[in-house]
Amino acid sequence: TVPLFHFYKNGALVEAFPTRDKERIDAAILKYTSTTSNDN
Repeated sequence: TVPLFHFYKNGALVEAFPTRDKERIDAAILKYTSTTSNDN
């Protein structure tokens, strides 16, 4: 089986995909997080 990853921002689903590819998961995490963001 392949895990399904869901990414949420402010309670809304922004992306979901099935993968075992660590690089794709890391890219999605970086895409939706930021050290300069004031969205917290």
